[in-house]
Amino acid sequence: MPLISKILFLFFCTATILSCKKQSGRYAASNADLKGNVTLYVHVVHHTYTLSNITVYLKKGATLYPGNDANAYEYKAVSDATGVAEFDQLPLGAVWIYGLGTDTNIKRGVTGNTGIELSQSFVGSDNKADLTLYVSE
Repeated sequence: MPLISKILFLFFCTATILSCKKQSGRYAASNADLKGNVTLYVHVVHHTYTLSNITVYLKKGATLYPGNDANAYEYKAVSDATGVAEFDQLPLGAVWIYGLGTDTNIKRGVTGNTGIELSQSFVGSDNKADLTLYVSE
């Protein structure tokens, strides 16, 4: 392969990788997603208090812990001042939640994860569900 072809190939690969970004902030399904009508509120708790600024990752269809690599998750949201990360327009089905951040009260890193099944009985008639994600050092 000529040198110019190798350079162009490397440039194309690098540009493709760098253009891929996870969604952040409050998650809302894009047109490419299988949209649902479920809103999931994830309350991040360490000991007895809620934590803000914790990144919460979500993977749809997961029934086993995907691990602590953020790239294994499809979406992310950051917990607000009340400790809540919100995911909108989710379909019913299995999801895995993984949280990672710092407890500023004790200045230590915290993490936690849990899997749930967003079923109509868990969600209820208002299509809203609350989940507590316990994190620890």
